[in-house]
Amino acid sequence: MPTILVVTKADFIAANLVKFSPNILDDQINPAIYSAQEYDLEPRLGEDLYKDILATVNGSVERPELLDFINSKVKRYLVLTAYYRFISADGLNITQFG
Repeated sequence: MPTILVVTKADFIAANLVKFSPNILDDQINPAIYSAQEYDLEPRLGEDLYKDILATVNGSVERPELLDFINSKVKRYLVLTAYYRFISADGLNITQFG
């Protein structure tokens, strides 16, 4: 099964929760996002709800109420936890140059 990411680099900038540069490459931040999903989000939500979220994000299931939950709560949580994982591995000096 291909990796489905609930948040992308664009969500970090749009959420405006953390200092984040658009110059950071996707292949640098995506492992932190994937880890946050698998090790932080899935255990908290349970396997069934997590699979429903992935299906909704993927577009294979249309559930507006779940999409609202994803956009209002899940994405914020993932941005913060993925950023924490990213910073702990890549350092604290995030500048406009990445």
